[in-house]
Amino acid sequence: MKSALSSFVHGLLSPVSRHKGAGRLMGVFALAVVLAGHSARADFFDSIYDGLFGDDEEETAPAQPESSAPAVDTAPPATDSDGEHEPYRQTLSESRLIGIIEEQDALFKEIETDPARRDQLEYERRLQGIATQYDSFLLDNPDYVYGYLLYGKFLRRIGENKSANNAFMKANMLDPNLAVAKQQIGNFLAEEGEYALALPYYIAAIDLEPEVPLYRYELGELLSHYRQYYIDNGVLTAETLDRNMLDAFHEASSMEPSNRDYHIRYAEAFFQVANPDWQDALNQWTILAKGVTDPLKLDLIRLQQARVLIEMGRLDEARKILASVDRSALQDAREELEARIASASARAQ
Repeated sequence: MKSALSSFVHGLLSPVSRHKGAGRLMGVFALAVVLAGHSARADFFDSIYDGLFGDDEEETAPAQPESSAPAVDTAPPATDSDGEHEPYRQTLSESRLIGIIEEQDALFKEIETDPARRDQLEYERRLQGIATQYDSFLLDNPDYVYGYLLYGKFLRRIGENKSANNAFMKANMLDPNLAVAKQQIGNFLAEEGEYALALPYYIAAIDLEPEVPLYRYELGELLSHYRQYYIDNGVLTAETLDRNMLDAFHEASSMEPSNRDYHIRYAEAFFQVANPDWQDALNQWTILAKGVTDPLKLDLIRLQQARVLIEMGRLDEARKILASVDRSALQDAREELEARIASASARAQ
């Protein structure tokens, strides 16, 4: 039977991407990170985190499937002498851990409500207190895998990445079949520039939970950002990398059709590969244009459609699309594409 704690943390351990590790003296910088609503992190993750997930991971927009965290107790439900199911009785350890989670969530909510009016030193003291509670809990429960996962998540949220990674590594040692631990370790390594070491962790997360589109999306971002490094150092050939990057973004978007971020990233990826299928790229941007009512967003998509059409040599169609883009904020982009059309036309003559 899945325990009460397993049910409670099932959502908390949903696939997430980010935040920083620890030594424990959090200091002004770590608290400033919390007050700002996000962690310091590698530049290439900023667009993923800020655009795709918002300010933090508890409500990872768009809704991601929950991670299939392992049940604490897989034994059949207990029954009494009449064959009735006995109610689950929460253990002291579970109650203790849930108490820590509730305290930290209340504190984060308090900080985020009106950070400008909060006392920084007081919050630093309270955050330190929660970290101390986790340390004490894990000292008393050294093999409690949920404890390490939740502590790692807390540490990432306050900007303590190294210690967070240590917590995820410990969870991974206790249970090597946790996709969310693999994902978090992979994210840390990617943020540290250890792209070759990060790759197998991303792949392992996908192998363990192939139904989670976020893991495929993040693999695509890893391959995209470190593309030249993988190629130059012989880790992957350009052909292999490009195919796997496109496949990762395509699979993520196919698995979650309502997620426009995934679809946009897939369409953008065609501009990054050596030998793109421009017709497929055009199809993706055409699909994205359907149902868009915001004029600015529609003009941005039109610019991308024109860009693809230029690559395909369909210059008249590109001109026609560009003629419909009249926002002053996009004038520079439009003029750049018009210059490309003029250059392509001159070469064709």
